[in-house]
Amino acid sequence: MKNQISTLSELRESVNPVFKTARSCVIVNALLGDKDAQKLMLLQAERNREIMNIQIFGTKKSADTRKAERFFKERGIKYQYIDLKEKGLSKGEFQSVLQAVGSLDAMIDKNCKDEELLALIRYIVPEDRIQKVLENQIVLKQPIVRNGRQATIGYAPDIWKDWN
Repeated sequence: MKNQISTLSELRESVNPVFKTARSCVIVNALLGDKDAQKLMLLQAERNREIMNIQIFGTKKSADTRKAERFFKERGIKYQYIDLKEKGLSKGEFQSVLQAVGSLDAMIDKNCKDEELLALIRYIVPEDRIQKVLENQIVLKQPIVRNGRQATIGYAPDIWKDWN
């Protein structure tokens, strides 16, 4: 770029949509200079906050759920909170999380207070396990955080930082 960019609006207009990640800003840094690259990274972070569709599933009593809410709130990222006791995951949301996490065993909280239900889910016929967990979502680890097709179980700020 021949001329230095003086305003954020000029920077927005001059940035190619190819620069979608913070890693790309290293390349932009060489082209624009440190100050303009910092502006670009701030713009990209702002755009990511607008694009992300964060859903937090959990209960208010869960300390990790409250920590997850605080994580996104401190970064100015909008999120939707869904109480597992009141509404819970739909079948499609559950399947999406299951696919992202990999296995049903990874989603189940081994320290669940309802030990009888946990034992039932453990020893039930594999075909019926998913349905039983859908009916009793309190046995799931919390929080469940979704961003589109991406999902995590439990408090995972290192993973959330990398989400675009």
